[in-house]
Order: sequence, then C-alpha cells, then structure tokens
Amino acid sequence: MTRRRRLWAASAVFAAMLVLAGAAFGLTTGELEPRANEWQGKTCTAALLKSTLAKANERIALCYALNRAQEDKTTIAALQSQVMKLEASQVPAAKEVTFFTKLTQGNVTATSPAIDGKGYSHLTYSTNAAVAGGGVFIELSNDGATWYKEDSGTVCPGNANIGLVCELAARYVRMVVVGPTSSFTATGVLSN
Repeated sequence: MTRRRRLWAASAVFAAMLVLAGAAFGLTTGELEPRANEWQGKTCTAALLKSTLAKANERIALCYALNRAQEDKTTIAALQSQVMKLEASQVPAAKEVTFFTKLTQGNVTATSPAIDGKGYSHLTYSTNAAVAGGGVFIELSNDGATWYKEDSGTVCPGNANIGLVCELAARYVRMVVVGPTSSFTATGVLSN
C-alpha cells in the first residue's frame, strides 16, 4: 500500500471514528473540535515528520486530515459569504403583471389585486380604454394593508394610456379604476 493510500485510509478511519464517537456519545462536531484542535496543536509539529516512532505515520495522517478539514472549513465559509453577496446583488428579470382583464363593471370603483414589487424599482403600465368621468390611479403600500395614491404624474384620468412609468416607492402596487368601464384591460411590467 502506498504512503498516499495509507494517509487517506487513516484519514477515513479518523473521520469515521469521530462520527461514531459523536453518534455514540451524542457529541457534536462543535464539542469534539476543541479537543481535536488541542491534540493537533500538541502532536502535529515539525518534529513529528522526523519521528521514527511506529505510530508516526498514523499521527501524520491524522494531522493531515485535521489540517485539510480546517482548510475546507475556511474555504466553505468564504464561498458561503460570496454566495450571499451575489444573491443580495441579483437584479430580478423584468416581470409582466396584469391588473385587470376585460373589466366590465359599470360606474363603480374597482381595485386590482395587490402585486408584490419586491426587488423592482419601476412599473411601466398601459390601459386599453378610456375611463370617462373618472380615472385610473396607482396605489402603493409598504405592508400590503395601508395604501396611498402615487402622485408623481401617473394619475391618468379619462383616456387610454400606453407606457406610463411609475417609480415604486413601496413594495406593493395595485391599480384603482374609478368611473364607467367597458372591457377595460390594464397590464404592466415591473423592472429596474
């Protein structure tokens, strides 16, 4: 058996012993790690590599396994941190939304379902028909319960509108139609 294979075999045996010891005694790696680190600090020295003791190769294999495990732990922590940063910086793709499809109510107020705009900064929306004597309004909400009318020029009374842009200053958005409608449709695109 080559030296490398013996090292890997010893590493596998050590890892299995740790797992079995943990399972048998109900210990976690958090409880075993300080003792393993203490043993490693006392045993894994340069003098060990020069040792002619019968068990030197086993100790070298265990030291290698412990060092490798620590390196892997550090690498995994760094990678997890990078993944979290990447996930946080992801910009969602544009998303098509529908407020109303062929709304045929008479002279009443209709409110669309709320749309979750989390991760988006703008809404571009279009309506297909005029709302005589009333209007189409965008409402925003931070919590989905308390709504306020968006008033930066996106109120569209009386006529069909295409490509109006609304800045999403809150997480949720909905549309309110006031006045007589006939086959009224309103769609939009959430984007950044």
